[in-house]
Amino acid sequence: MSRKTIGIVALALLAVSGIYFLIQTPSRSKKSDLVSAISEAETIRVVQHSSEWDLDSEDFQRRSFEYGSSDLSKEHQGLFLSDAKSMGLRIPSPISSMCKIDPHHTIEFVQPDGVKSDLVICFKCGQIVWDIWGFRVFEPGRNYMRVLANAVEREGFSTKQDWRALAKQRSEKSSAGQPKKRRVSIDSPD
Repeated sequence: MSRKTIGIVALALLAVSGIYFLIQTPSRSKKSDLVSAISEAETIRVVQHSSEWDLDSEDFQRRSFEYGSSDLSKEHQGLFLSDAKSMGLRIPSPISSMCKIDPHHTIEFVQPDGVKSDLVICFKCGQIVWDIWGFRVFEPGRNYMRVLANAVEREGFSTKQDWRALAKQRSEKSSAGQPKKRRVSIDSPD
């Protein structure tokens, strides 16, 4: 193998490993925001819920579902903080999953003064929206998502599920016993 070929292969491996590093670790500011939110929160609550994509839009507008919620114990808050502090850093990357965010989990941080912030999470796409960042969609990387997944799973919630089936089941259950609504078209004599 020639020196030129070895150099090209080495450069390609360096580029690939650099991209992998960028995808894996969150930026310093995103990490410090999470560490601050956890350490300053009086209460942290994990909520598992439906998203706008789970049911037909007409059904969803009438109802959305909370499948469960749990306040983190002081022990779990400590583990969440420890995980957040120990995750690696990354330089922000323009790489996008091109996925439409479909969130099913929210972590609510309530400060001692009552101010609340919501971190909305889509584990399928690896995207989050946090109101402290102006409601922009952000891809924080695998390490960040793993920290969030650990917090959610410690509370007994799943990050992977057939969300459409769950929403449909909940929708049917909440509609049971209620009279069926009749659809009336414009052409109907009624």
